Order: sequence, then C-alpha cells, then structure tokens
Amino acid sequence: MGYSGNSGFESSGSRRASSSVSQVSGDEQRRLCADQKYSEEAGQGLGLGLSLTTYGSVAYQLKDANLEASGTCDFVCKALRIVNRTIVVTILLVCLAILPLIMLIMGIQFLRDCPREPNIPIYMVVGGSLGCVKMGLTLWNQLHSRHLDSSSVNATSIGSKVASVALTVFLIIWFGLGNYWILRIKWPDYAPTLFEPNKWCHRTLYVFSLVHLCIVYSLIGVVIVLVVVLAVCQIFGSPWLGPTRYK
Repeated sequence: MGYSGNSGFESSGSRRASSSVSQVSGDEQRRLCADQKYSEEAGQGLGLGLSLTTYGSVAYQLKDANLEASGTCDFVCKALRIVNRTIVVTILLVCLAILPLIMLIMGIQFLRDCPREPNIPIYMVVGGSLGCVKMGLTLWNQLHSRHLDSSSVNATSIGSKVASVALTVFLIIWFGLGNYWILRIKWPDYAPTLFEPNKWCHRTLYVFSLVHLCIVYSLIGVVIVLVVVLAVCQIFGSPWLGPTRYK
C-alpha cells in the first residue's frame, strides 16, 4: 500500500510538472508568434520586405534615437547624426570635396579676368581654399565618427569645436557676399568692348560661379527636405520609427 501511495504521488507530481512545462511551452510559443507577427508588420511598414530590423542598421539606430529622444528637435538632431555616419554621406562628401578645389583653381586662373566685378575671383580663391579645409575636416570627422560611439565623439576638444564653428560661420558669411557679387552684375559681357573695356567678365569664370551657387542651394534644399521628412514622421508617429519615450 505504501508503495502504491508513493507511486500515485509521483505520478500526480509528474503530471503536474508536465502540465506546467506544457503551459510554459505554450506561453513561449504564443510570445514568439506575437513577436514574429510584430516583426513582419514592422517590416511591411518599412517597405523593405524584411521581417526583422538588423542590429546596427540605420533603421535600428533611428528607432533607438526615437525611443531616447526628448522631443522632435532632439530626434531630428540625433537622426541627422546617424545619417551623417552612413557610407552614402561619405561618398557624397568625397564628391563635394572637388567643388572647392575647382573654385580655387578657377579663382587663380582667372584672377584678372573679371574687371566688371574683381571680387568674384577673390571670392573663388578664398572660398575654395577654406572650403577645401572645411571639407577635409568634415570628411575626417565623418570617417572618425563611424568607428567611435557617441560618448567618444562628444569628447572632442573644445578648441577644435570652436575652430570648426568659426570656420563654418565665416564660410556662410563669405557665401552671402559671393551671392551679392555674382548676382549683382547678372549677365556681363564676356569680352572687353571698345567703349567699355572694363565691363566684362570671363565666360568660364562667371558660368562656373552660377553653377556653384546652384549646387550649394540644391544641397541646402536636400537637407531641409530631409529635416522636414524626419520631423513629420516623428510627429505623426510613423510605424517604422517605433514608439517614443515622451508620448
């Protein structure tokens, strides 16, 4: 009788253990199915045909930035820093680094070939030389930030930050002066005339100055569109950004 009682106790205990294991397994399966469904919905929202956002990808970093952001402005700043570390921006910066170099060459070559507005060649020389320095620093910082975390990037010396900001402010002011000098003379004569020998500007120099303005304004427009898109997606709670912390 004692043996049968112990046997019954053990069998009932084993049934309860197997029942609890089955319950845990069922709960785990339901959780995994729910996670898989959520991942598939997120992938469809991204339109990428992926069921899971890979760790370290741009989409993953944007979701993480949206979760940690304290507001729309904070999210846009974080998102722009994330986009700035992508390989696409690296290639774009390498291509744009050619522009100030061409400006420097044009300014030196046609230094005395624009008597209608002598400041245009000077603008090209100064803007091209400092633009090369700025693009070089920007490209180096961009490549350097891709191998460091945010805390290491923020640990940059105050002197280098002040110098970078000062150079940026000067280039913005210089660009404004260049707009005035270039657009003030509109379409000048491309060769000296008999009665107005000082009212001309070399065709190549002036046309390139206009092209350079168009390129800069196009880049500014792209950045503005990107900022607006990020802000709108964050404000209206786009699915591919995930939940926010402060809402």
